[in-house]
Order: sequence, then structure tokens, then C-alpha cells
Amino acid sequence: SLFNNSNKLSYNDVKESTGIEEEELGRVLQSLACGKARVLKKVPPGKDIANTDEFEFNADFRHKLFKIKINQVQTKETVEENVNTTEKVFQDRQYLIDA
Repeated sequence: SLFNNSNKLSYNDVKESTGIEEEELGRVLQSLACGKARVLKKVPPGKDIANTDEFEFNADFRHKLFKIKINQVQTKETVEENVNTTEKVFQDRQYLIDA
């Protein structure tokens, strides 16, 4: 129902209408506008989502299947998150070794 009233919405319009957190909204819009199944058109074109982008319903979208599955884009882990994850895994393994 988001694109029922208007074919083109700005990033901020989508954010206000849905109430989705900014980080999550970026991933969702990237999946819909930049993935294999481009249900939305992004202006300006590109892979990254900015809060100045506009999104338009892609009326030309066609797919051979009646139902389609759109995979959500994975976020890249920062170096700090990678170090923390590695450290936690090492600590968990240490407990197993001690047992």
C-alpha cells in the first residue's frame, strides 16, 4: 500500500511511512531496487542507498514465476565486529577444551 497513492517516493517518505530503522531500511530498499528482481527503480541509479535517493515502482517488472523470493542484502562486518566475533568464538571454544 506504500506505492498505491504515489509511484515515486523519497527515502525519507518511505522511512516515515514504514517506521523502519535506517540501517534496516537501507538493506530492504537495496534488495528491492538493486538486486536481481528489481521491483523498485532507484534514482539516481547505483548500488548504494542514500537518504537523498528516490524510489519509483517498476511497472515494467516481469518474472516467469507467479511468486518470487527476494533475498535481503547482507551487511558487511566491520573490522571491529570481526575481531569481537573471533574473540567470542575463541572464548567459547576455550570452555569446551577445558571441559
